[in-house]
Amino acid sequence: MPDKPKAERKPKPVRTALSGYHLPYDPLLNKGTAFSEAERDAFDLHGLLPPVSSLREVAITVAIAVAAQACRDGLCRRHW
Repeated sequence: MPDKPKAERKPKPVRTALSGYHLPYDPLLNKGTAFSEAERDAFDLHGLLPPVSSLREVAITVAIAVAAQACRDGLCRRHW
C-alpha cells in the first residue's frame, strides 16, 4: 500500500517532560501561538504565551514573511 502524500499525514505526537516556563524555550518544541487550548492546559502555558492561538500554517506563513522582509532589508546576508 503506497504512503499518503506528506500533506495528508498527521504529525505524530511528541512526548516531553517539559512544561510551563521551559517548554517555549526549547526550539524543537516551541510552536509559539500555534499551541491549542488543550495543549496550553496540558503543558501549563497560560500566561506565558499570547492569549490568541493560531493555526500552525498561519505561524509558518508569518515566519516566512518575516524572513523575506529581513532579506529585503539586507539582513539576510549575515544571518540567512
